Amino acid sequence: TLGKKAIEIKHVPIEPNRINTVIMQVDKKRQLTITVNGSVRYSGQIEEDLNLFGPVVIGGGVGHVTYTSVVVER
Repeated sequence: TLGKKAIEIKHVPIEPNRINTVIMQVDKKRQLTITVNGSVRYSGQIEEDLNLFGPVVIGGGVGHVTYTSVVVER
């Protein structure tokens, strides 16, 4: 969720006993890219007036997900 907009990416099957990596990054031109296990799942421009400071919320569909680490880089 970014501001008032929710971005939903196509479902990516999660394999048990494997570390899955989700990367959400925004560049200086406000281009948002979301990759899952190295595959780009979303790329698009975000609103100019959107404040990028605040909590990051990651959620998933059906099933149980355990986040073992979250890294925020600036």
